[in-house]
Amino acid sequence: MKIVLGRPRDEQKHEAILHSAKSLFLEFGYDGSSMDKIAKHAGVTKITVYNHFRDKETLFTSAITKFCAEALPQQSFILTLDHDFLQALRQVGLLTLQTIYRPEAMKLHVLLLQLSQTNPELARRFYDASHLKLQIYLQEFFQQAYQLGYLSHADSHQVCQVFLSLLIGTYYNQVLLQVQPIPNTEQLEKLLTQAVHVIVSIFQAN
Repeated sequence: MKIVLGRPRDEQKHEAILHSAKSLFLEFGYDGSSMDKIAKHAGVTKITVYNHFRDKETLFTSAITKFCAEALPQQSFILTLDHDFLQALRQVGLLTLQTIYRPEAMKLHVLLLQLSQTNPELARRFYDASHLKLQIYLQEFFQQAYQLGYLSHADSHQVCQVFLSLLIGTYYNQVLLQVQPIPNTEQLEKLLTQAVHVIVSIFQAN
């Protein structure tokens, strides 16, 4: 006979707490979001929050990791010799741009910058779940591209860094500072076309 220790976790409350935590952390930052506020927003007691998450840091990590897992590509792009490489590169690039320019993703980036000054370890966990995961997705794509002969450069990390720099450019910082609006579809296509052109010009195999 299987014996269950402790009270069973209420999944509906668990998800409500995670959703509220994410919303408040994005709106008020890490320091401005207390466990009391999160409990009230989720419609549960503070004790219930602590029954699900032992402390605020654990809750933050869980909420942000969950958000990043949902926002970022779930699976690697499987590149084959049957693909039109330029079309595949555009597809991966557009997905990257749509991800980083999501309003919630931009708020998370600001939150990461704030945390880097007050809680570097927590900022590192957040970076690993978001920025690093996206870089790995791109590196895997460029590694496949090299192995299949689409690209002549074997260092997928370097190609990834160049591609991201081209996609983000200086415009991203202007958006973060609210000097410029989030780019529309036409502007994203322009950024994408320029980035793809440079990557192909430098790294495409003859």
